[in-house]
Amino acid sequence: MNNRGIVLEIQDKQIIVLRSTGQIDRIPRGKRICEIGEEIVYVLQPKSSIKGLIIAIVGLTAALTACFFFILKLAGVTSTDEVIAYVSLDVKPSIEMGIDENEIVHELRMINNGDDKWIEDIKYKDQTLENVTAAILDKAEKGAFSGHEGEIIIASSTKIENASISDVVIQTKMKEQVTKHLQQTHPNQFNNFIVLSIAVPDELRRMGSVQGLSMGQYAVYLKSKSEGEDLTFEEIKASTLREFDAKIKGFITMLTSDQALSKAALSELLQDEKAGKLDEDLANREATPTSQTKSSTKPEATPKPSGGASTGTPKPSIKPTQTPTGTAKPTPKSGSTNKPETSNHPSQTPKPEKTPKPTAKPTPKPSQSSEPSDEPSVG
Repeated sequence: MNNRGIVLEIQDKQIIVLRSTGQIDRIPRGKRICEIGEEIVYVLQPKSSIKGLIIAIVGLTAALTACFFFILKLAGVTSTDEVIAYVSLDVKPSIEMGIDENEIVHELRMINNGDDKWIEDIKYKDQTLENVTAAILDKAEKGAFSGHEGEIIIASSTKIENASISDVVIQTKMKEQVTKHLQQTHPNQFNNFIVLSIAVPDELRRMGSVQGLSMGQYAVYLKSKSEGEDLTFEEIKASTLREFDAKIKGFITMLTSDQALSKAALSELLQDEKAGKLDEDLANREATPTSQTKSSTKPEATPKPSGGASTGTPKPSIKPTQTPTGTAKPTPKSGSTNKPETSNHPSQTPKPEKTPKPTAKPTPKPSQSSEPSDEPSVG
């Protein structure tokens, strides 16, 4: 007699099948090829026992359990102790925590400092994010915050977009906790502290981790680069926000605005960095002032050659104008007429009225060599 049933489990030598009546059968597998959930037709051999029923129930339970976890995996449901988000605190040093959907910390590490001694006495395993953050801030009071001033950059990121936990909510709660801590521990110097909190894409976190930067530091790197500052990763690690503000006017005010370091803005900067656009814009910025200086020097250089050329050409023209004036000056001086200048300019010597004849005949004198000898004898 042919029977129909749904395959619940496939074992090495047998197949467990569920009939529509709810009865469970175990049939030899043989060379049969089928899949779990498939309806098959089979012939049941007349053999039953309590032992076989128990085995069938156990097998069914195992099959249902396997199917349950398989469905959970397909639906993207994760276990509660899996890290699904990261939070970084830049308090000199930079620290990162990995948390689950209940904000329980499972990971704690230093980011850009190979020495983990700073965090070795912080108990973090299975502790709440709030408690671990409080321990980090208390330790910073003995170091970076001991001078009653400092800078704290809080950044958060989720490993998947539609996670059960919000990175924006996390960074907002963290900022409130840090602000409250500073107000209690530094009531008179609270304004000496800068608190910046951002939510970043997970890709930004991974790219920053490759360069040894925290999420907050890499976000500052991208923003400063977009503003024309070509800084190395080592400079980013060592510099402070106040130092950036000295180089880029209003940088801190820009960072604390709602849109400058929003998740959408950082995603756009990240894509520009990957595409090389930030480097291209930076090169154009560096080339622009040099071209301006060249253009500014050209007008300064042009008057020099033009002046030199103009002074060079009038020099010969000025000299002849000066020579006639020089000749004019000695001419009114009657005493200078007998000087050799009169021999060079015979036309100017007949100016006195007493000597009109020699002025009238200057040219024939050289041709008539005998006449000049007669005229002085007559005088």
